[in-house]
Amino acid sequence: MNTAEHPLMLAFEELARRRKRMETRVALPLITAGTVLGWVLYAVVREIMIETMGENVPWATAAVTFLPSVAVAVALTRKLVPKLVGTRRAEWIEEVARAHGVSAQTLGENFAE
Repeated sequence: MNTAEHPLMLAFEELARRRKRMETRVALPLITAGTVLGWVLYAVVREIMIETMGENVPWATAAVTFLPSVAVAVALTRKLVPKLVGTRRAEWIEEVARAHGVSAQTLGENFAE
């Protein structure tokens, strides 16, 4: 039997696909929101800088608006995904084990959050 066709390998591939889908479903909206918020904040701070100082310093404006909002979105994604996978982990393992005819215990021991 080809290793790629082994039921246990197929089960692990399915679990990895589920985790990746979860990551995408969380990351895409969070990072998009962080990016949009960053640009909105940039525009607001830019206007404030022009009104108060008479000029804008683009790198400084981006450093205090855009970069932090995107960084927070990425950090939040990295914290949230493992927690969400952890809430679904047992359910996924049972479903995948049943579908591929493999041991749920073996999958559980080797599938990290």
